[in-house]
Order: sequence, then structure tokens, then C-alpha cells
Amino acid sequence: MRWRWKETKISGNRGADLSRELGGFRLNLVLILGFLVLVGWGAAIFSQPYLRKARFEKEMEEAMRELSRSSQETMIQNLIKKAKELGLPPLTYQNFYFQGGVGKESLLQCRYTEVITLPGNYSIQIKMLAEKKLKIPYELP
Repeated sequence: MRWRWKETKISGNRGADLSRELGGFRLNLVLILGFLVLVGWGAAIFSQPYLRKARFEKEMEEAMRELSRSSQETMIQNLIKKAKELGLPPLTYQNFYFQGGVGKESLLQCRYTEVITLPGNYSIQIKMLAEKKLKIPYELP
């Protein structure tokens, strides 16, 4: 019995055979690039509410530091205006909780709901809590 060239096995990496069986290098490259685009798009869409929350928390901190110059109602009114500028959903006084005062350890919280709209008229609601804890100074330096 003689062997034939058609019957010989290819020696080497078994992964190369698997790649050929799955459609080749181009198909695998297209699938990997498609997956990376999908992950990047998801990260861009789902990170926006958290970036807005971080910016709003910075504004909350600044407003708390300026509390010695104004009242609590004025602080919350200014925060509602800033929230509108940052693109947060419409906020009211009921969204805010403030405990403390000038010269004390104070807590300012804001609860709201962000809505992410996906293709196909799907929407996801995310409940957010922006919170700042800070000792409010008597006067600004």
C-alpha cells in the first residue's frame, strides 16, 4: 500500500485549520471588528448619564461651598438651572435632600431617573443618585 499526497496531514498549528474551517481570516477579522464597534458604541451610549452625574456632583460641591453667601432655596434653584444646562432630566425641589448647614458636615443628595433610548424604540431607565458630603466653610477664602 502506497501513501498519496492527498492523504497526508498538515503538521503545525491546529488553530490555522480551525480558522480555515470557520471561513478564513477575512471573515474572522470582520466579526472581530464588528464586535469592537458594538462594544465601543455601547460604552459611548451608556457612559453619558454617568458623565453628566459626575459634572453635576461638581456643581453640587461648588453650590454647597457658596451656601454661606446664600440660602438653601437659592442653592437648589441654581442647581436646577445647572442641571438643565448639563442636559439632565427636569428636576424639582422634591428631587433634592439637604441635611446640615454652614460650619457643619453636610449632605446634599439628588435623585433622578435617566432614560437611554436605543434603536427600535427601546428605552432603559437608570435611577441615579448624585451625592456630595462636605463640611461647609463659614466664609469663602
